[in-house]
Amino acid sequence: MLIISQSVRNMAFNREVDVVIVGGGPGGLVLAHSCFYHKLSFVLLEKNIEPGELSKATGIHCRSMEYLSIFNLSNDILRHAVRLDRAVIFVDGNITKRIEFSHGSKVDIQNVSLSQKVFEEILVSKLPQESVFYGCEVLDFHDSNDSVTVQAKDVQTGEIKTFKSRYLAAADGGKSLIRKRLHIDFPGETNPELALSFDAKLCSTIEPNTMRMYNGQQGRLVFVPISNDGEYKVSGLIGGFSETLSTNDMVEIAKTRSDLCVVEETIRNRTFYRLHARIADCFRCGNICLLGDAAHVFYPDGGYGLNMAIEDAVYLGETIHVAVQYGRKEVLDDYAHYRREVALLVKNDATKKRVQSMDEKAENNNEKQVYQSEQYQTLNYENFLVNISKYKITLKNL
Repeated sequence: MLIISQSVRNMAFNREVDVVIVGGGPGGLVLAHSCFYHKLSFVLLEKNIEPGELSKATGIHCRSMEYLSIFNLSNDILRHAVRLDRAVIFVDGNITKRIEFSHGSKVDIQNVSLSQKVFEEILVSKLPQESVFYGCEVLDFHDSNDSVTVQAKDVQTGEIKTFKSRYLAAADGGKSLIRKRLHIDFPGETNPELALSFDAKLCSTIEPNTMRMYNGQQGRLVFVPISNDGEYKVSGLIGGFSETLSTNDMVEIAKTRSDLCVVEETIRNRTFYRLHARIADCFRCGNICLLGDAAHVFYPDGGYGLNMAIEDAVYLGETIHVAVQYGRKEVLDDYAHYRREVALLVKNDATKKRVQSMDEKAENNNEKQVYQSEQYQTLNYENFLVNISKYKITLKNL
């Protein structure tokens, strides 16, 4: 059983730290690992009392696994994850594409899939528990020239506590309170049709380590393996159904849109949502930076959301480390510029993949795919590290 940090009411308060991280999803938790790695003091504040049960993002790209290996997390993830080797895409019942995913050269650098809840539990279990506060909702914050003051409430007792830090990292999701209070616009588009996601086992057999995507007149349905005991994440638009749909309705959706059968008794973690493609106008305001869904959201094609959050966290941790070590906060502009540049490219690529996956005339049925985000990431990360190195070399010689 993985250990989850205790409620805020049992922890020390009124802390002064290098970084306050708002949001305990993957982006916030990976940033906490980066802070810990760089010996930065931090607190992470999450309003939920534990990692969520809802069916969410699952796929971790091999490039993201490479970053997670820096913090000695990859082996723990592999023990709980399913290796993801390929995607098979159907249009109107016919296979139009079979995409083989590229893996890393090392055994622990793979494309994998697992429940987001399990992923978050792994991340939490490896952090100093005195720095991770579940059940702690941010109410307000104030950014001055040299620090950020954050007011938060224990959601169970109502007690108000104050945290002070050099920097604040907003990883509080697509509805980010921090972004809204900073009056940062979040332009883009939203699909008005409601989407559904749930976890279940199948009474059908799928090729191991394979995800399937079905496209047809009744809408899209995607099956992704998330555990080695045969559980899948099933997601798609709900079509003519409403949020009151039953587990029997979910079985019917799978039956009518695919050639797979869902075991009704195993359905759990149902969640409803809408698909968005949005990017914040800026990723930095003073001593505050945005990351993950607070900074950008994409259509799910390509599995970019979770992986971009991980990449953001790695960049931002390195950036804040330099800013704290040398007292040069202007380095945060490099983070904001590079990550927004990549987000714009990825948004376009996710939208393009969305169209291509529904094209029944698609060619290259055995296409081998390297995710575009990794190509963008490689180029930009190299440039980013060059700039970071220049800061370090210059400042050491002052």
